[in-house]
Amino acid sequence: MKRAEPNTTRTVARNSFWYAFESVASLVLVFATTIPIARVLGPEKLGYFNYVMWLANVSALVGIGNPSVTHKYMAEFIARGERGIARSVFYRTLRAQILTALAVTLLGEIVVLTVSDPRYRLVSFFQVLSVFPSMLNGIPSQANNAIVNMKANVAGGIASACIYLVGVVLSLWLGWNLLGIAVALVLSRSTELIIRIVPVIRWVDKVKAVVIPPEVTSVMRVFMLHSGALMLLNIVIWDRSDIVLLKYLSHDLSQISFFSTPFSLIEKVVLIPEVFGHALGVSMMAEYGRSPERAAQLAAAAARYLYLLAGPLLFGMALLSGPIIRLLYGSKYLPAIPVLAVAAGLALFKPLLIPVQYLYRAHNRQAPMLMWNTFCGSVNIGIDWLLIPMLGALGAAIGNGVAQSLAVIGLWVIAGRIMGVKLDFQGLGKITVAMAAMAPLVLVTTRYLPPYLAVPAGVAGGAASFFVVARLLRIVATEDSDRIQHFRPSLPAPARQLFDHGLRWITGG
Repeated sequence: MKRAEPNTTRTVARNSFWYAFESVASLVLVFATTIPIARVLGPEKLGYFNYVMWLANVSALVGIGNPSVTHKYMAEFIARGERGIARSVFYRTLRAQILTALAVTLLGEIVVLTVSDPRYRLVSFFQVLSVFPSMLNGIPSQANNAIVNMKANVAGGIASACIYLVGVVLSLWLGWNLLGIAVALVLSRSTELIIRIVPVIRWVDKVKAVVIPPEVTSVMRVFMLHSGALMLLNIVIWDRSDIVLLKYLSHDLSQISFFSTPFSLIEKVVLIPEVFGHALGVSMMAEYGRSPERAAQLAAAAARYLYLLAGPLLFGMALLSGPIIRLLYGSKYLPAIPVLAVAAGLALFKPLLIPVQYLYRAHNRQAPMLMWNTFCGSVNIGIDWLLIPMLGALGAAIGNGVAQSLAVIGLWVIAGRIMGVKLDFQGLGKITVAMAAMAPLVLVTTRYLPPYLAVPAGVAGGAASFFVVARLLRIVATEDSDRIQHFRPSLPAPARQLFDHGLRWITGG
């Protein structure tokens, strides 16, 4: 088992690089669009657009059980050398997803044409139309993940982001506004689907189909139902369902913008740590077919690494919430400052969800997740119902953040009991101490410097404080250094020497 670790680590490093390449490129392009859209449209128009977009994206998640089945069972049968069954799994889930996507899109368009705001009816039509390619895209994407080849997903993601960027720029420049942006969304998602699915069909068709055994079909069906139910609950906890309650409890569309804008920033900040988490999760699913014990070890290690990567970023964002909102969005979005501070602070554990979710799926133990997420979803709705009428977007941020933290902590506790996963609490505690050391210097910069200086100075000062304390506490141990070295070949040549010096310094070597 120890001999397999370097291979797994190299696979994680390779997939992290390609996932990071796609994610960072998409992040830069999408980030370049969200700020101009927010500034040009203003909080009210942006609020309605975000509301419809959230409803459309939620509708697309209805069929998420099929991509989950694609990933899990294609990965397992490929690991066992039974590629013919893996091919049959792909086409079975693809057919099911096509039917589901057609039904969801048609139902959404009926709702748009009958009950939506007449001023935004055409815009909403194209927003809902984008659901169809978005839903189908999950199948080829997860098929590539099943063969641990995340590089194959890169071209589609980057092409999609580029088309969306061009569409947004033209729409704002030529005055097409929301309609042009919605059309660009349809084109970008359709392009991504075509670029991904054609190569997947080519390599899948090289294998002769084998009938899926009846016992496997029944297990797949149960897994799909559990995945679908979990996704519906995840919508409440993780996917900003608070937007619906904001619309009907606050009656102010601007509150939706003040809530969704900070959460969009948080999603972009944690994207880089989540790159590593998803790459490790893909390897974990493949590893489970060979060694369930090894998969549990990978999950525990991933938790500490993700907290090490994401914790300082989120805590720093909470400390710098005022300068960030003022610098990026301007005076119209000042009510979003406390929302960003609270949401970022309560999201510290959010990236730790990724490895534990993959572990439950690998073990096909989704029932405990289902029960716990049901409880956390109820907590989310209850807090929202109490606080939104008084606090608006801030109340929604509190409800969402408390439910997320409770969900992550509970899932790890349950995993420890039923799967024997042991977290490194000492390591997590050291990271928390290093994060707390960031606060004094960052808060001084926010108090005495203007936003355009406070953000870079706060980032630099907070990072320096964190790394010094991390070195003193030996947060990165020798065995961590050995694993991190596998990421070195993925870096550009000029950065490798800096990487070596930094790694030696922080480990005290």
